[in-house]
Amino acid sequence: MSWFAKNLPRFVFGGSTNDTFDLLHAGDAGCLDVFILSMPSFVWFKAGTTTQVRRANHFCQVIGQGQMLVIGGHNPAPEGFLDGVDPWTRGMNIFDMNSLNWTGAYNPGIIYDRPPVVQQYYTNRYISVYIF
Repeated sequence: MSWFAKNLPRFVFGGSTNDTFDLLHAGDAGCLDVFILSMPSFVWFKAGTTTQVRRANHFCQVIGQGQMLVIGGHNPAPEGFLDGVDPWTRGMNIFDMNSLNWTGAYNPGIIYDRPPVVQQYYTNRYISVYIF
């Protein structure tokens, strides 16, 4: 396995809790965020940006070496379920894993580099470990 594959953080976006919760809490913003599980430290980070598009039953895939494609799915809230109007072009969007922003455009030249929030953790952690 390559260094890239072993050390690339895992990105998590969207989802649904269950039908009962989604029916009662249609405005819940908990699934609008992107979360990052940093490897190899196994520490979770929340990306600073959100989207206003809730997604469940979707698919996320790293494309290239620095972007995540989110495709398909639907709004898990009952008022948005399969209503035929998807704010994302062709039911997909692209998340830049470096800037932690939704770009909506593929850029094959992007190569993953730790976002500042993750890099700050590693910088602070390893500096404090070696200070005597």
